[in-house]
Amino acid sequence: MDDKKLKTVPLNKIKISDQFWNRYIHLVKDVLIPYQWDILNDRLPDVETSHCIENFKIAAGETDGDFEGAVFQDTDVAKWLEAVAYSLAAEPDEHLSYLADKTINLIGRAQCEDGYLNTYFTIKDPSKRWTNLKEGHELYTAGHMTEAAVAYYKATGKTEFLDIMKKFADLICKTFGPDEGQIHGYPGHQEIELALIRLYHVTGEKKYLETAKYFIDTRGVGENYFLEEEKRPEYKQIFPEFAGYDPRYSQSHEPVREQKTAEGHAVRAVYMYCAMADLAYEYKDKELLDACKTLWEDMTKRQMYITGSIGASGLLERFTTDYDLPNNCNYSETCASIGLALFGRRMAQITKDASYMDVVERALYNTLLSGIAQDGKSFFYVNPLEVWPDNCIDRTSKEHVKPVRQKWFGVACCPPNIARTLASMGQYIYFTDKNTAYVNLYISNEAQIELEEGALKIQIESDLTNTGHIRMAITPDGEGEHRLALRIPDYVKTYTIKRDGKILRNARISQSYLLIEDIKEQTEIEIDFEVPAKFVRANPNVREDAGKVALVKGPLVYCLEETDNGENLPSIFVNTKQELKETFESELLGGVTTIRFTGKKLNMDTWQDGALYTATMLLGCSAGSEKSDSKKSSKSESGGTTEMKVDGDATTINVWTFIELHQKFYTEMAKKWNEEHPDKKVKLVLSNMQYDDMHNKLSLALESGKGAPDVVDIELGKFPSFTNGKIGLMDLTDAIAPYKDNVVESRLDIYGKDGKYYGFPTHVGTTVAFYNDDLLKEAGIDYTTIKTWDDFKAAGVKYHEKTGKNFACAETTAQWMVNLMLAQKGTDYLDKDGNLDLTNDKVVEVLQYIKDMQDAGALATVAGGQPDNEEAYPEYNSGNFAVQIMPFWQTSRFTNYMSDLEGKIAIAAPPVFGDNDAVKTIGGGGTGTAVVKSSKNADLAAEVFAYIKLSEDANKEVWNVLGFDPVNTSVWTDTDLTQNPDNQFVKYFKTKPFDTLLELQDSIGGLASYTSSKYPSINNEFCTTTLNNIYEEGMDVKDALKQSQETLENEFGDK
Repeated sequence: MDDKKLKTVPLNKIKISDQFWNRYIHLVKDVLIPYQWDILNDRLPDVETSHCIENFKIAAGETDGDFEGAVFQDTDVAKWLEAVAYSLAAEPDEHLSYLADKTINLIGRAQCEDGYLNTYFTIKDPSKRWTNLKEGHELYTAGHMTEAAVAYYKATGKTEFLDIMKKFADLICKTFGPDEGQIHGYPGHQEIELALIRLYHVTGEKKYLETAKYFIDTRGVGENYFLEEEKRPEYKQIFPEFAGYDPRYSQSHEPVREQKTAEGHAVRAVYMYCAMADLAYEYKDKELLDACKTLWEDMTKRQMYITGSIGASGLLERFTTDYDLPNNCNYSETCASIGLALFGRRMAQITKDASYMDVVERALYNTLLSGIAQDGKSFFYVNPLEVWPDNCIDRTSKEHVKPVRQKWFGVACCPPNIARTLASMGQYIYFTDKNTAYVNLYISNEAQIELEEGALKIQIESDLTNTGHIRMAITPDGEGEHRLALRIPDYVKTYTIKRDGKILRNARISQSYLLIEDIKEQTEIEIDFEVPAKFVRANPNVREDAGKVALVKGPLVYCLEETDNGENLPSIFVNTKQELKETFESELLGGVTTIRFTGKKLNMDTWQDGALYTATMLLGCSAGSEKSDSKKSSKSESGGTTEMKVDGDATTINVWTFIELHQKFYTEMAKKWNEEHPDKKVKLVLSNMQYDDMHNKLSLALESGKGAPDVVDIELGKFPSFTNGKIGLMDLTDAIAPYKDNVVESRLDIYGKDGKYYGFPTHVGTTVAFYNDDLLKEAGIDYTTIKTWDDFKAAGVKYHEKTGKNFACAETTAQWMVNLMLAQKGTDYLDKDGNLDLTNDKVVEVLQYIKDMQDAGALATVAGGQPDNEEAYPEYNSGNFAVQIMPFWQTSRFTNYMSDLEGKIAIAAPPVFGDNDAVKTIGGGGTGTAVVKSSKNADLAAEVFAYIKLSEDANKEVWNVLGFDPVNTSVWTDTDLTQNPDNQFVKYFKTKPFDTLLELQDSIGGLASYTSSKYPSINNEFCTTTLNNIYEEGMDVKDALKQSQETLENEFGDK
C-alpha cells in the first residue's frame, strides 16, 4: 500500500461543460435543489408529504405536532444540504446560501443540550435513545448529517453546521466504545463510520477516526449485538419485517476481515466497505484492504448487473447468491449504485488501479441516470432491467417495481442522493498525486489542478458516448516535469493516442493507466477510443440471461422499448454477427447515438386462438416488427444456418460464408436457377460463420479430408493460402468458360494459379475517385480537370489553402491508393520471381509521392486510417475531407454511413501518372467463391455457382442489392439497369456511376502479388507499420520500406 493515496480535485477547480452530462448536472442547481426544497417544506400538491423541515421545527419547540415520516427522515435534509454544498463549491449563490444557512440554524435549534440530534427520537420516543441500534438509524442519520456538515464547511468555510455535528460526534464518541460504561454496539445501518473519518480529515481530531475504527473492528465479533439487543426490556421493534432477524442482513454475521462474500442489504454493505477502505488506508491495514478487494471481487464479478447496479432481491433490498440476477424483479436501488461508486473511487485512490473506475463509470452512466427523469422532477428508487407495467401489482414479487418515475417517495433517500452525486461529479473525473494528474472519466471540462510542483490547466472536449474521440489541452504552470495518467477503459480494445499530432507508441501502462511523461510545455493530446456498439453476453451461470444479449456502446447499456419495436419485446431474436448501424440524433433526448439492427420476431399470427400451450412447434418468425422505420429496428434478416425450401427432389449443396448478405443473395439466385433448370434443382444449406473461425475450419477440413462444405466464400487476402501446396479446391476454368468473355479478366486472375481459376469473383472493385463536388466548387475547383496525380496534388494544395480543411487522406490502415499507384507504375511488392521487393525504385517513388502530397497539404491522415472506417465516415459527412480514392463498392458505404452527402458526390476516373495509360485503375478487395474438390456434388456446385456469380441475372442483382460493380461487364451497358431512377445508388450520386466504369473498362489492372501466399503478410505489415511509420511518424520512406523488407524477410525465411 502506498504511503499516500490519490487525491480528488476540489469542485471549485472544475467546470464541467459536457454535452452528455450537462443536461443532468445543470438540473442540480436549476431544478433538483429548488424542487426538493419545496418538497422538504411540503409546498407541492400531488407529491407525497415529506414533513422534514416541520419535524425540525417541532423538535426545536417552535411548533406543535407529531413526527411524520420514516425513522431516518432527517437524512433527506442532510443530503439536500450536501448537494447544496457541492453546488456552492462549484458556483456561489447568495440565495441558496441563505436557504442553507437558515436550515442549518434550524437544525442547531433542534439539537439537544448534550449534542444529540434526531427528530424521530426527540419528538416521538425520547426515552428510547440508543436502545434499538438495529432499526433506529440514529447513527446512520448522524452520518449523513455529518457528511453534509463537512461538505458545507469545505465549500463555504462556515463553521456553524460543522460545530453542530462536532458536538453530536463528541457525544457519539463518548457513548460508544470498548470501555466500561460505553455501549459496545455498532450501527444497524452503516454510514457514521465514513462520516467520522471525513470529520477527522477536516478537524484533525483522532477520536473521530478511532470511533469509526471501533465500529468496524467490533462488528460481527462475539455474540451478535442486535440479537442480544432484542432481548432487553427497553427494546422496541420499529419495522415488522425485521422479525426473525438474520445478522447477514447488516453484515454483522462475522468480523469484517473474515467476510468473503457480499451479503445482506446492499446499501448498508457498500457504505461499510467505503469505511473499511478509508480505515485500511489510514491505519495501513493490509488485512482490511485485502478484505475490501475480496468483497469487491465477489460483488462485481458475481452479484452485479451489467448496468453497475447491485442488490437483486426486492425483499429486504439485499444481495442473494452468486449469479442470481433476475431482470424483471431486481431491486437495484439507486443508492446502492451510488455507494458502489463511492467504494470503487476509494479503492482506485488507494491502489492506483484504474480498473475500479470501470465499474464506477458503468454505475454512474447507467443506474444513477436511470434514477432521474430529464426534467429533474421524478425518480426511480429501484432500477430493474425489464419493466412490464401490467405486472407491477401490490403484494406480489414485483410490487416494488414502478412502471413510471415517481414525484417523490415516503422513504426518499434516493432523490437527494442523486442530487448530491451529480453535484459532486467533478470528484470522479480526476485524481492527483505529487506530479501526476490522473484522468478517470472522459467528461468535457476545464480544470485547474494543483500539484506539489506547480499546476496543470486541463481542457477536455469529449465525444466518448458517440465517436470515442477526445481532445485534451494541457498547460503547465511551473518549472517541474508533470505527468498525465489516462485511464484506458475495459471496453476499449483498440485506441490511438496522439501527443502534439504524433502517435504515442510503447507508452507505459500501469494498472490500466497509460502514462504520458515529461509534460513541460503546452501539450495537445488527442485520443481515439474505438467504442462501437456491440452485443455482450453474460456468464453462463447467470441463468436468467441464457440465450440473451445486452447491447452496449462504451459505458452505456442500451435498451429496447415498445415505442420503437412493438409489443412483446422478449419475442424478438437477433443475429449477433450482424453489423450495427449507429446514428447520432441531435434532437433526440438532447443528443444521443441510436442503434439500428435487424432481427426476427415470433409470429403470433400462427398461434391458435385462445391456446396457452400447444404440442406443435409454432416457431414461425414474422418479417419484422410493427414499425419498419423504428429507431431500433427489429426486422427479420437471416443468420446462422439457413436452409432453402425446395419442392420436389433436389441436390443438397452445403455452403459456408462469413458475409450474411451472401446467404440471401445466393438463396434468391438459386431459386432462379431451379426455375430455369427444373431437372437440376439444388437446395442450399447456408452456414454464416465468424470470419476467422470459418477460414480456420476450412483449413482443418481440407487437411483432414473431413467436414468440408461443397462451396465456400474465401476472402481475397486468405485465398492464396488455399492455392498453395496441395490444392483442395476445384479447378473452375471450365465452369467459368461460358461467361469468361464478359468477365473482367484481372478479377479472375486474383483467384487463379498457373493458368487455372479456383474462385468466382463477387465484384470488380474498380478503384475510382469520389469527389464532393459541392465543396470543391466552393473552393473554385473543377474535379473534371483532375486527370493526373500532379493535377490531384495541385487541387489538394489549393483546397487546403482556401478552406483550411483536408482534401483527401493519406492512408495508414489500408492500401487502396498505394496499390492503385503501384499498378499504374507497373510495379509490385514482389519481383517477377516472387521474391519480396519492397525497396525497388518504383515502390519508393510511389510512397514518396504520397508523402510529398501530404507535406504540401494535399493529403492528411484520417481517423481510422482510411475512408472505409466507422471513425472516418463522420469526417467525410461533416466536410472535414472532400475526396476518396476507393474501390467502387464504397458506394454502399456512402448510402449507409454518409447520408448527409447525398446529391453531392461525383464519381470519376482516378488520377494517373500519364506514363502508363494501359493501366488506369485496379480492382480492390473481394471475396472468391470456391468449390471443394472432394465434394461429391462438385461438378453441379460449380455449374450452379458459376451461374449465381457470373450470369447476367446474378450481376444485375449485385448492382441492385449490393451496389457493387458487377464482374460481368455485359450489364454495364444496360441503361435500364444502370440508370434506373429508382435505384438508391443512382439517386445518391451526382453522376452516373456506370459512365466511369465504362470509361475504365479496358484499363483495369491488378497486382500479381494478390495471388501470392506472401500477400496477406505484406498487407498486414503495410497496414500496421509501414504506412503509419511514414505518414504518422514522419519516418523516411526508404528507411520505412527497408525496415519492413527486413521484417518480412525474417518471417518468410528469405534471407
